[in-house]
Amino acid sequence: RLLCDEVGMGKTIEAIMVLRRLLAGRGVKRALLLVPAGLLSQWQDELREKGGLLVPRYESGNLYHANGDESKAVAAEVLAQQNLLLISREWARLERNRQQLLKAPGWDLVLMDEAHAARRRSAEEREFNIGNLLLDLLRQLQLKGHAKSIMLLSATPMQINPWEPWDLLAVLGVGGHWMVEFNDIRQFYSTIGLLQRGSFNDNALAKHAQRLVESDDEFPLQLQAEDLIFALPDQQKEWGKRLRDVSPLSRRMHRNTRDTLRYYYQIGLIDSKPPTRDVVDVIYDYQDPLERQCYQGITTYINLRFDELESEKKGKGFVMTVYRRRMASSPEAIQKSLERRVQGLDRVITKAQSTFNWWDFEELDWRDLEPEEEIDP
Repeated sequence: RLLCDEVGMGKTIEAIMVLRRLLAGRGVKRALLLVPAGLLSQWQDELREKGGLLVPRYESGNLYHANGDESKAVAAEVLAQQNLLLISREWARLERNRQQLLKAPGWDLVLMDEAHAARRRSAEEREFNIGNLLLDLLRQLQLKGHAKSIMLLSATPMQINPWEPWDLLAVLGVGGHWMVEFNDIRQFYSTIGLLQRGSFNDNALAKHAQRLVESDDEFPLQLQAEDLIFALPDQQKEWGKRLRDVSPLSRRMHRNTRDTLRYYYQIGLIDSKPPTRDVVDVIYDYQDPLERQCYQGITTYINLRFDELESEKKGKGFVMTVYRRRMASSPEAIQKSLERRVQGLDRVITKAQSTFNWWDFEELDWRDLEPEEEIDP
């Protein structure tokens, strides 16, 4: 399943409740939790405090227990002996560590937090099989039967391109005609859009939708092209809603939003009215003029590189905004980030790197990114 509640709605707590229920004699004895490195300790605390689950975490050659004990440990032994385990995605995705993971006994459940980081390496619609290290890890766990079930958490399963959540659905077992070409999915949702407007009149699209539905053994509706072609406008709208509600994405993805909370409040399920956000930009002056000069210099640099990178590939310039966050964090943080960038540029200038890819270079060192914003090559 994909658990895709909005940010701040409590995905971690929901996942912990699901895990508790599955551990209570419902088929799960071994569970592996793959989370961003910066969130390992937080997840361990949440598991203990919110779910009463004492889950050790393996990190930097040590096994840290929920009660505070720690000891040196060998990865292969930890993976084999611990039925519940927290490890970082950054560790697990590396080839040498992935092999240890795949040699260990299989897992009844693999959970990955911030799963949107698992995506294809290049933003090409037809390249379903070219994944980054995280997506390849999930695919290997699935294809080798090393994970009986998979739960993926992400508030933003679609970052830039519409096929991103469908790449994750493939890991969850969606296949057949749905995964031949993304254009098939695009046409299916075009059909739904026309139906929901009550203006559908396309025999080719109707037959295409019928073919997709017939190829899906789990699809809960029977559909003939004539059902759509000869439907009256109100009937078309109903068909559109039904097809959307039972599509592979809707069947696999669970998403609660703040509208859900507002509805619960209206019908009396919760007592407090959900808060609303009032976002206001406030400009502060630096006491030291040099700090303002530094901030303005970084902003100019960001804007320049952002436009250049965006012209090369949509979404590419996003990485540059991290420097502004580092500047707002502390002088030391931005200094370290800029020093690492200078070192990288020096390697390029001196041709110390035998091969060079600007996209990989612009994807900053992971230490420059917040855990929820990690960018993965």
